[in-house]
Amino acid sequence: MTEVAPPLVSFRYTYRFPDGAELTSDSTLRFRTLDELERSLRNAGFTVRDVRDAPDRRTWSG
Repeated sequence: MTEVAPPLVSFRYTYRFPDGAELTSDSTLRFRTLDELERSLRNAGFTVRDVRDAPDRRTWSG
């Protein structure tokens, strides 16, 4: 990880190839709040019946 500033998490991955070449990829993910996620799903025509937490992940309020 290169930066964590909720709701954004940035990270860098470097691919190393057998010939010694390297390719670096920088990415940023945005984690939506539960309200944002439910609203997006409803707007797309889905019905939200249940939302479950992943037991192996820490939660934060955003």
